[in-house]
Amino acid sequence: NEVDPQTRASLLQAGCISIDGDTIGSIDADLFKLCTNNPVWQDFLIEMSKRSIALGEGSDGIYIDAWYGTYMSLNKPNNGCFCQYCMEGFREYLRAKYSAEELRGFGIEDIDSFDYGDFIRARYLTLYNDTRWEVPLFRDFETYQLKSVTQFWSDAIAEIRAYGMTLGKEIYFSANTAQLYANSLSLAYALDYLAPEYTYGSPYRRSPLPYINHIAIPDYKIGTSLGTPVLTIPQSHSSQTVQLMSRPDATNFWKIYTAEAYSARGFALLPYEYGIHWTEPELYFYPNLNELKKYYDFISNNKRYYENLVSTSRMAVWYAYKGNTESFYGICNLLLDAHFQYDVLFAGDDNWMEDRLTLGALQRYEVVVLPNTVRLSDKQVSLLLSYVSLGGNIIAFGEIGTHNQEGNYPIKRPELESLLTEGS
Repeated sequence: NEVDPQTRASLLQAGCISIDGDTIGSIDADLFKLCTNNPVWQDFLIEMSKRSIALGEGSDGIYIDAWYGTYMSLNKPNNGCFCQYCMEGFREYLRAKYSAEELRGFGIEDIDSFDYGDFIRARYLTLYNDTRWEVPLFRDFETYQLKSVTQFWSDAIAEIRAYGMTLGKEIYFSANTAQLYANSLSLAYALDYLAPEYTYGSPYRRSPLPYINHIAIPDYKIGTSLGTPVLTIPQSHSSQTVQLMSRPDATNFWKIYTAEAYSARGFALLPYEYGIHWTEPELYFYPNLNELKKYYDFISNNKRYYENLVSTSRMAVWYAYKGNTESFYGICNLLLDAHFQYDVLFAGDDNWMEDRLTLGALQRYEVVVLPNTVRLSDKQVSLLLSYVSLGGNIIAFGEIGTHNQEGNYPIKRPELESLLTEGS
């Protein structure tokens, strides 16, 4: 509302367009969800970031909250965005991935004039919202949108960092990598900190729900594996978390979460005076800051215990990006309960996220645990086979490499199967 009229008029033309041709996300008379593939909105975001750095003493860091941008429209009503920039970008994606013959198999005769919105409207107009996952190319459309917004922010962050250097400032970046879900981690390599909104549960009991974190240590270890520390932020929109934090013993909970974070080379953001207003009665968390202060004073005055540490663990748990996360957290918590020290080995998918795992990283450990690692790429299978041939040990739970990286078809890998001995 405070931008100049000309800029505001330009932004109003940068809205996300639904499958029905409507602008998505009207908040007031002329404020809409803007498309992160639109160059007008892209330039505006970068310019505003530069201004925040340059004005007065300026910012030293930038936190990006809803960085998913247009990708998030996929899970909203009408499942956009189908604007001209998204359609052009998706055409480029399809050209790079599929041959002309493969495209004809989808019913695309001329990729240069192909419009995915028209393609859907001609076939699925009335059922699209309920059947979108079954619509041809929708998975590709999802991948394109996430890769596109990830690439934009990666490039934008690099440009803003470079601008900061011209002012003699080192600019730090973090983003809301919510719950450390797979799609939220695709930006991790461009960030200095992962700062997820985090759904905490009681540390005294376990829940079968995978999104309620009773022990956050596995997530801090994921950050260590990526080389990007994790700073958890309690999810203020989660009734589960706020109910927990509103209890009389919530300050004790926060002592546990704080100790947990710093023992695992992570960070925990202290929540203060926040709540959920749509609950009856309204819930708030007011920690006893005087009681917690001595703990934070200790952390501040004894950084040597938390900084520049090197793990001595001889065991690592394989984190399969876009894999079976429930099995991963289950094995991690099992090891914690049994008092085994472990690290995490992060294996990307080379699609949404680059796979930077190396044989040298595996060889640091005597044992690598595979928690129902169904999806493996050929490169990852080769790494595991080389690791074993050089004396490494694998403990596998459930299936191992029985499907391709995307998990959409089974694959036979006899060399990998030959390594497995049931029960040993």
